[in-house]
Amino acid sequence: MDDDELNAFITQLVEQYTLLLRAWAYKRLGNDNDAKDAVQVTFLKAYIHLRRHPEKVIRSPKAWLFAVLRSVLYDIGPIPGGTFIKPSDEILLDMLEDPESKTWEEMEELRIIIEDAIAELPEPYRTVAWLRYEGLSEPEICARFPGVPKATVHCWIRRARERLYQILKRHLEEGED
Repeated sequence: MDDDELNAFITQLVEQYTLLLRAWAYKRLGNDNDAKDAVQVTFLKAYIHLRRHPEKVIRSPKAWLFAVLRSVLYDIGPIPGGTFIKPSDEILLDMLEDPESKTWEEMEELRIIIEDAIAELPEPYRTVAWLRYEGLSEPEICARFPGVPKATVHCWIRRARERLYQILKRHLEEGED
């Protein structure tokens, strides 16, 4: 992607997603000026990343921008009394029907539950689940297993997610009884 294409792509992203990202950031930060700043930093980080990695193909710009925004909010830190969610909590978000209603303390309790569930997984699923939980992307996880085909590592990640879901579902059902 050359500079003109990159600028056009970023401009398109800004026009298409600014309001959506700002609303989401405002919901977490509770301040419109902070939300605007977080969205500006999000687009700046996106631009820098794409400039450094021109070969990068963004299949889902919306999901990618939300991941960047979560990273920006994570850098800001927890908001007192807020419902801040770290990027590594993506596994948790799959299990929660309404994550925005959770307090920081509730998220910490859920974090303990998820760590126990990951510990129950057999190898190699446990390793890839820990790496994913720590916020590594799938390509970064693949790089940790030299000599293993990427498709195999992706399969481990998918199976770890499926098994983790089953363990957490069982745990949540036991907790309701």
